[in-house]
Amino acid sequence: MIKKEWSALLKNRWLKIVAVAIIAIPSIYAGVFLGSIWDPYGNTQEIPVAVVNEDQKVSFNDTTLDVGKELAKSLQENKSMNFTLVDNQKANDGLESGDYYMVITIPDDFSKNATTLLDSTPKKMILHYTTNPGSSYIASKMDDSAIAKIKSEVSSTVTKTYAKTIFDQLSTVGTGMKEAADGSTQINDGVSQLTDGNKTISDNLQLLANSSITFKDGASTLTNGLSTYLDGVVSANSGTKDLNSGLNTLNSNSTAITSGIDQVQTGIQALEEGSKALEDSLIKAKDSIDSQLDAKTQNEIAMLITPDESGKSALQKINDGIQSLSTSVNNSSSVSSNPSIKDLSTAIDSQLDNALDSVEDINNSYASAISTALTNNENRQLDTNTINDIIASISANEGIKSANAAAITNIKTAQVTATQTFTALKTNITTIANGTKLAIPGANEAINQLYTGLKTVQAGLGNPETEHTLINGAHTINQGVIALNSGTNKLSNGFSTYSNGVLAAKTGSDQLLAGTNQLVSNNSTLFSGANQLADGANQIGDGANQLATGSNTLGAGLSTLLDGSSTLATSLNDGAGEVNKINGTDDTYDMLASPVDTAHKEISTVENNGHGMAPYMMSVGLYVACMAFTLMYPLFNNIEKAESGFKYWLSKATVWFTVSTFASLVMIVSLMFFCNFEPQQLLMTFILAVIVGASSMALVTLLSIVCGKIGEFVLLIFMVINLGGSAGTYPLETSTALFQAIHPFMPFTYSVDGFRKVISMPNASISNELMVFVGIIVVCSALTVIAYNYRVKKPTPLIPQAFENVNE
Repeated sequence: MIKKEWSALLKNRWLKIVAVAIIAIPSIYAGVFLGSIWDPYGNTQEIPVAVVNEDQKVSFNDTTLDVGKELAKSLQENKSMNFTLVDNQKANDGLESGDYYMVITIPDDFSKNATTLLDSTPKKMILHYTTNPGSSYIASKMDDSAIAKIKSEVSSTVTKTYAKTIFDQLSTVGTGMKEAADGSTQINDGVSQLTDGNKTISDNLQLLANSSITFKDGASTLTNGLSTYLDGVVSANSGTKDLNSGLNTLNSNSTAITSGIDQVQTGIQALEEGSKALEDSLIKAKDSIDSQLDAKTQNEIAMLITPDESGKSALQKINDGIQSLSTSVNNSSSVSSNPSIKDLSTAIDSQLDNALDSVEDINNSYASAISTALTNNENRQLDTNTINDIIASISANEGIKSANAAAITNIKTAQVTATQTFTALKTNITTIANGTKLAIPGANEAINQLYTGLKTVQAGLGNPETEHTLINGAHTINQGVIALNSGTNKLSNGFSTYSNGVLAAKTGSDQLLAGTNQLVSNNSTLFSGANQLADGANQIGDGANQLATGSNTLGAGLSTLLDGSSTLATSLNDGAGEVNKINGTDDTYDMLASPVDTAHKEISTVENNGHGMAPYMMSVGLYVACMAFTLMYPLFNNIEKAESGFKYWLSKATVWFTVSTFASLVMIVSLMFFCNFEPQQLLMTFILAVIVGASSMALVTLLSIVCGKIGEFVLLIFMVINLGGSAGTYPLETSTALFQAIHPFMPFTYSVDGFRKVISMPNASISNELMVFVGIIVVCSALTVIAYNYRVKKPTPLIPQAFENVNE
């Protein structure tokens, strides 16, 4: 029945056209749809986006800041989308008309807000963007992703500017602290001189008090000396004013310097944490390489690529064996005791020719013998028994001749098969030999270079104790940052002492200024009363004692001021040294601007959107082809002549599964040819496609045979349910509970999963999927045989005639 079925198919021009069209359906269905969406994310550079720059440049730290202009220029150079700089009116009109999918607006205060970081209420830099999802919802989602990336890049750039400014200010702070230290040294020298002068004044005042009686007689002498003294008081008062003004300036700047030091400490602490994380990451990387590149692995690599006593590695020996096999297939052997494969093939062909000649000789002998017997018996009277014996002998000879003819046909078929097999063997082995001649030496060198590179990386990572290695360098950086943090703590403590010293010096200076002001204000009175000194000797004595006491108090204050100014000078020098050690570089600014990076690893390969959607559309295409086939191909023709349901099914199944196989193969080949389809497991892709096509054909034909037109309706509904329950486009978790519940029972679920594995995962197994589809083929085929058996025995349909298949 199989021969009759195929004969009927090949003689029917319409059915041949239908078969070819059905075979092309999966290719057209999957190829056209996938071709239209093959790589949309790889062509986003063609998506038009309007950029409107309304930003106004500003001055910041003696430089011009024009963030909006720089951002607009960067976007125009960016190839992720087609960014175009236009005015606001053109941008809005283009968005409404669909000429642009998004409008990015840089407001006029974009650069201004970038300078408000240290303000009491800093303002964020807001980047406005407008989309029109109605023109393209997917494009609007791409726009959202692009804006997130642009925001990150702008934030990193602005943060880098902030970091550079902070480090520039640190340099200024260090220079100022150095100058302040020099000034403090001068203050210390001046206070030391004031102390010496005050001691002299105290001694003289004490002497004045003790010599008040003698002073009466020397009043005129005192008057002359007093003039000189008063000039000195005026000079001391002027110097004290200058000292007081300087101390006020130092005290007023202490708060700003303290705030700057606190910011430096915060940054250094963050740097310390980052350097520690870097050291830990490098140690983990070293441990990972050590664990993977163990002694066993190294020995295996060495055995694979290292030449042995013959001077060749294992890979090279494999190549030699393949080349020898290719030579044996293509060339004859010069040694008769060791024939090549080509010699053996030639011998087989010769033996088949000899066998063919022998069988034909036997046939000729039989024919000659029969002819001779008949000739000898001509014109003779033969009885009935003799005639019957001759007829029986001739019949027997005709059977032998028929058998010999079949043998001749088989021998010729064997010759053709042997020739085709040897030709295919020769072609494949030659192709493999040519490939290995190029690939194996390169593989040997590549493995050697990879192994050497891994050893170099392993040695370069080193450990914290080994000098001049990455891990040691990271450890040294971390220790240096810890030392830097300690230095900033010292700076903070020293500057606190400096602030206290400045405050104490200011208090003493205020007292000194008040005292000298009082002395200056009394100069005229003192001078005018000099003539009365003789009469007021006792009063002078009392006043001299008071002056001596006040001078002692002033001396104590000056001592405190001397200690404070000395501490101030030392602390400022230490602090200036620590601050000047902090040097910012582009790497430092980049670290502060973007301290976190990501490392992405993919365990499968999906080249583009087409490869991602292919499993879904391939499953649908094969199913639709099978549905179309059952509509056009007769399923019950001549069933009344069938010997059994199984034989009838077998005759039909050879056509069904042949069509589904060719449809599956043509679909894969057309996707490869027209869409650059490149699955990771090419052979398994063909195998899975053939089995999925066969299972779809078995399922579709079963329902069509059992249910007729109702079955076709059920098949359509079943396909729609499969589309929703297979999670072919979006993740299953995003579907409703109903689709999640039916997901495990949908054939598309397993075809989509299987195609995803062979297309995107080079080492994934599809044994479970193959078992499911082989099970569908077996079960549906068995049920179809049962249905055909029923129809062979009972012509009555399983369902009312009104719904029976019209292709009987």
